[in-house]
Amino acid sequence: ELFMGASSEAFDRLKEAHFLRDVGLPAVGSLDPVVWFGIFWLAGMILNIAAIGSLIKRVERGGRQTIAQYLFGFTVLELGAMLVFALTGSTWVAIVGLLGVFFARNMANPLYTTWLNQQITDSSVRATVLSLTGQSNAVGQAAGGPVLGALGNVWGIRAALNAGALAIAPALGLYARAIAHHGREPELDELTAAPAVD
Repeated sequence: ELFMGASSEAFDRLKEAHFLRDVGLPAVGSLDPVVWFGIFWLAGMILNIAAIGSLIKRVERGGRQTIAQYLFGFTVLELGAMLVFALTGSTWVAIVGLLGVFFARNMANPLYTTWLNQQITDSSVRATVLSLTGQSNAVGQAAGGPVLGALGNVWGIRAALNAGALAIAPALGLYARAIAHHGREPELDELTAAPAVD
């Protein structure tokens, strides 16, 4: 969540500016930029609605290991789509990159929450863990945002977007570790198995 928060800050703050300054919007009709951004958001939502049913069925059959694999895959997709969005000079390729980021994020977020809930068998700490993940994301945004903004001021919007994309990379290592442990966190299993200390 820390890495995702840092990454999202650049993309969320700069995507519109990147379209307006660097790649432009489609020259179809005389739509205002705000209308185009609404169309992009709606298209992303439709993509997710079309795909979510199939994902739910696969996750129900596969369990934690499958969730960890999908989280890894959606994180790779998000990173790649961000890089495509940042590097292209084509309006239509930028739109594909944007929709890829929307799709990956919207598919990964409920999976991540499901994955956390499956790992936390003690309901007394579930709310604390979920709260900590939200706080980690906020810390990532607060710490990463100014750094990426400074990069953008010195080297431009593309540089900030690229750095934001690369900020996700450590999360891939953590998901890969989870996959190697069959979707489980061994430290959590050890804590559960440890005898209580008075």
